[in-house]
Amino acid sequence: MMKFLLAAAAIVLPIASHAGPKLIDVVGLIPGVSDAQQVRQASAQPTSTDDGVFLEIGGIKIPCITDFLNGRLAAMTCFTGSSGSSKYTRESNQQVFEELVAGWTRKFGVPDKTERQKVRTRAGVEYEQLSVSWMDASGNRLEIANMMQSVTQGLISIRSADALRKEALEEGQRNAAKKF
Repeated sequence: MMKFLLAAAAIVLPIASHAGPKLIDVVGLIPGVSDAQQVRQASAQPTSTDDGVFLEIGGIKIPCITDFLNGRLAAMTCFTGSSGSSKYTRESNQQVFEELVAGWTRKFGVPDKTERQKVRTRAGVEYEQLSVSWMDASGNRLEIANMMQSVTQGLISIRSADALRKEALEEGQRNAAKKF
């Protein structure tokens, strides 16, 4: 009986070590795998360039800036809502946030991380800033926030595991170089 329990635990424990999605895939794009041509093909507008595309995610056209590492998609930052006079999406950043979180939760499961914090405008109006993220088994991360630099602007961030490691290394080097 003890051998059976140990064997069962050996099977269950590796599965339980990562509860998130096996692979983050947003409209067919996979961080660390997809190349520039695949990003252009996924674009909702044929005029997309190598560093920027419009993707249709959940029925919403969203402008995104891309970055590549060794020819593969390392990072993609997408903007929702508006900033000043510039309108990123017809829908508000809150509408986009709610729609995409619901869709990605169906696709990837419960987010790995949810953060809430109160933010206050210069006029003293208080809002709740929400951010949720999923990390896949390879270490790629998908994060969406309902507000970023303003209460009318949201953000979607997709980072490959290699990009996250590179960013952490660069931050560590910057911190080590600080002199006090």
